[in-house]
Amino acid sequence: MRLYHFFFVLLLWVSGSLAASVTCSRGVLNLQSISETTHRYIPIRGTVPLYWQTFLHPESVRGLEISPTAYMPIPGNWNGLKSANGKLPGIGWGTIVIHVIPPTKPTKLALKIPAIRTAYTLFVDSMVLASAGVPGNSLERSAPAYQPQIVTLPLKTEPYDLIFNISNFSNNKGGPWQPMYIGESASLYQMHSLSVLYDVFIAGLLFFFVIINLTNYQFNRTIFSRGVIFPLAGFTLAILIRTMLTGERILYFLLPNISSEFFVRVEYVALFSAGVLYHHFIHNLYRGVSSEAIRKYVFYAGIAFILLAILLPVQYSSNFVILFHVNIFVIMLYQIYLSYSSRRTYKSSSIVNIISIIVMFIAALHDMKESNGNGSMLSLSPLASFFVILVQTVLLTRSQANVYRERALMEVDLTKINNTLLRFVPKQIFTILGTTPDKVTLGMKKDSIFTIMFADIRGFTALSERMSPEMNYTFINRFLSVVTPVVTSYNGFINNFMGDAFVAVFPTSAVDAVKAAQEIQHIMASGDQFDSFMLKEPLLLGIGIDYGAATLGIQGGETRMENTLLGPTVRCASRLEELTKSTGAAILVSQRVTMELPESMCEGRSFGSDSSGIIQLQIYELYAGTDSAETKRKRRTEQLVNDVVELMTEKKYREALEILATVSSDILKYDRGITYLLNRVREALGIYEVGQ
Repeated sequence: MRLYHFFFVLLLWVSGSLAASVTCSRGVLNLQSISETTHRYIPIRGTVPLYWQTFLHPESVRGLEISPTAYMPIPGNWNGLKSANGKLPGIGWGTIVIHVIPPTKPTKLALKIPAIRTAYTLFVDSMVLASAGVPGNSLERSAPAYQPQIVTLPLKTEPYDLIFNISNFSNNKGGPWQPMYIGESASLYQMHSLSVLYDVFIAGLLFFFVIINLTNYQFNRTIFSRGVIFPLAGFTLAILIRTMLTGERILYFLLPNISSEFFVRVEYVALFSAGVLYHHFIHNLYRGVSSEAIRKYVFYAGIAFILLAILLPVQYSSNFVILFHVNIFVIMLYQIYLSYSSRRTYKSSSIVNIISIIVMFIAALHDMKESNGNGSMLSLSPLASFFVILVQTVLLTRSQANVYRERALMEVDLTKINNTLLRFVPKQIFTILGTTPDKVTLGMKKDSIFTIMFADIRGFTALSERMSPEMNYTFINRFLSVVTPVVTSYNGFINNFMGDAFVAVFPTSAVDAVKAAQEIQHIMASGDQFDSFMLKEPLLLGIGIDYGAATLGIQGGETRMENTLLGPTVRCASRLEELTKSTGAAILVSQRVTMELPESMCEGRSFGSDSSGIIQLQIYELYAGTDSAETKRKRRTEQLVNDVVELMTEKKYREALEILATVSSDILKYDRGITYLLNRVREALGIYEVGQ
């Protein structure tokens, strides 16, 4: 069936449910005036005789001369009916009789019987036509059942009686409290099918919104979602359960082996829970404006009602439904006031919320009307609840869409800010510290093994004196922009810029640091990147590298922080860079670095141990950072250097001095490493004359 067909039939059904009823006057139902073309089915309204505490059968009804105990309204409850012995209670049993005068033209009729509180048997001509539960004259002999059904009546032209034996020991009210419908059989069965379809349709929509809201909550666990989305999902679930337990009572047919009393308890729990959850939703929607005291009252009152529904027998807990509705009416009036008073702050939702609460108010009045025996076939509660849930879900979705839109814009701004900050602070630092820029705190640190590189331009002071301040500034930026990508390409990062010098950290391996140093030296030696500065001489760079323990952390104050490196490895790398000035080496590394390198990268010479600092340092020069001509010259004196270093290690300084004295002045001019050894030997012997 297409969608518009469904709504067309639904419209016919609603119009039929609002059509004029047929009057049952003191138990006589005259159907001769029914026009088959005007009304296919109509509700039965009026009064019927009630024989209290008596079960009548068809044989005893014929020629019955006893007067009824009272005439009760239909639909209605027998509670409070006046009899000779006073007002009737809700608990008890009896018989109602409807004398049917059929249409003059033989018509196949059917009767739609709602849920009668709380068990009944229907007789027609000595035949049991329908039953629900087991009617009895005591609690032990009866069994309740809330099962709407439709039955086909005998095809007759003569009058006949509909005899209902009814008992109620499971509710505070008894009797046929919802309207019965009588009419042409095919139309009535179609109406019944449509009524079931209506309940299934509403239940399906409610289930869909339960999934939508729970999914929304699952993927958006914020204070807002816990306070607003989750209560709305719970409210929707409660209404879904109640929808399947009222109207055509779908769950009763899906789970026939479960007792009716259990289903009634669940229905009451769902009803009471819905009231609590909806107010919790409204309270958090207007948080800061809504009264916390009223929220607590609604919560604890709801818990009390739920406990009563669970712990007490249904015949007692059903007495509290009216009290609950009264509480809900008062709370709804407060919710309307709350929405109205917040209309300036919440312009987009306050009016819609007022309309939604009014719709819920009307639905609650409809529920109360039904429970008092003035119901209709068209159940407004599920439809009204669905309307409210639909509206609130749309509003929340729109609100969250705005939040996500604003969050996306904020994320774009934050990304820009973070990218800007990361140009000042290396992002690798946050990875090492195991945090993000927004969570960095003063004192965060990481103790680990790092390879530290210090680098400095040789003779930059003299070079800078020949440049203007602007050119000086441009030159430094060009130099640093050249070396930074090289360091980054070998898994390192620049930790500090210090004018014409920098400090780099390589968290992975010493091999990366040495390869980066070699590439930087080749770039500097070529000079291609600095042609615009018209340098007279090639740029020389001294690089010192050490490998070992260091601490990377955040220091400073609460208003300004920066990253720092501390530890003996840092000091040793700095000393190695300083020693490149006196040794004339392009790259100096410690023995710890050489132990991490493959043999192919270790070509060079050792300068032995340097004890000028607190830590004794084994110095090693790598040839890879020098040009080929200089490397050849150093290879020619490599054996001499090795012999001198070996004698110095054995503290044979005189013998070392004798070897160095044989070195020509030409060699001393181009190999400053030998001059460095000569000065160390003289210092060890106490000879402080200048011989460089």
